[in-house]
Parts: sequence; structure tokens; C-alpha cells
Amino acid sequence: PPDVKKHVSLSTSDASGEAVFSSDGTRVVVVDPLGMSVYTTETGELQQRIEHPKVVVVAISPLGNFLLSWERKSTEDDAKQGNLIVWETQTGCEVVRFHQKQFSRDAWPSLRWTDDEILATRNVNNEVHIYAGKRIGEGIKEKVIVPGLTHAALAPGPPPYHF
Repeated sequence: PPDVKKHVSLSTSDASGEAVFSSDGTRVVVVDPLGMSVYTTETGELQQRIEHPKVVVVAISPLGNFLLSWERKSTEDDAKQGNLIVWETQTGCEVVRFHQKQFSRDAWPSLRWTDDEILATRNVNNEVHIYAGKRIGEGIKEKVIVPGLTHAALAPGPPPYHF
């Protein structure tokens, strides 16, 4: 049976309602009006705090090395900067920004890593952009063009990787 003595309560009184667990269950990311907090689920300890208001939704990469956040564009400056942001979990630093006009829960997260975080993919206008997953800030490594593409995803599991 599970060890019920290790119950941890996280304060989410200011949360916007978004809380996402890592795929292995070791971390939880809580979004509040001023940013995001990453906690370890074992102890409830705050691992990282990223001050960044306006986050609507967040995802965490399979190994927990990156956070992905999306926010609504509200000004012309937001449009220039990009509203889909990759963050390094360890440091809280911004890695790269992308533009994403529309948000859909069905297509979230719109940037997906392989289980080992070696590759990351993003669907953009009839194309799949492929990135070096741990060096995503270096830009697109490959493009796969598929006319009429609306959705593509990598299959889970180890290499070789498959769409």
C-alpha cells in the first residue's frame, strides 16, 4: 500500500487553476497571476520560481529540464517577442520564444520533446519543425513539409523516433 504518512499540501490560494505534473510525477508546476512555481512532489519543496505574469497554460518536458508556457498576446510588444516560451527549469532562465496566435487544449503542448529530450518538435503551417531538444535555442535543425498537416506527434519511447 502507498505510504500515506508522506502527505504534502501545496498552497495554491493564489493559483490561476493551472497545475501540471511531470510525466514521472516527481514535480508539479503551479501557475499563479505573477508566474510559475515548480515543486518537488516528494517534499513539497519549492525547486524554482519564475516571475512572469500572464501565463495561461504550462507544460513540463519529460525529464523536467524545461517548462513551456503560453500567454495571450496583449500588445504590439508581445507580438514582437513571441508568446510561447521555453524556460530552463534548473535556472528559471528563458531559453527561446516562439509565436503562437491561437491556443487549443487539444494541441497542447504545441512543442513536444521525445522521452529522452534529445529531440523536440513543433507543428507550424503544414510543417513539423525539429529541434535539438536540449539545445532548442539553437533553432530549427530539420523541417518536414506535409501539405494539409493539422496535427503530428512523435511516438513515445526510445530511438529510433517515429511520427
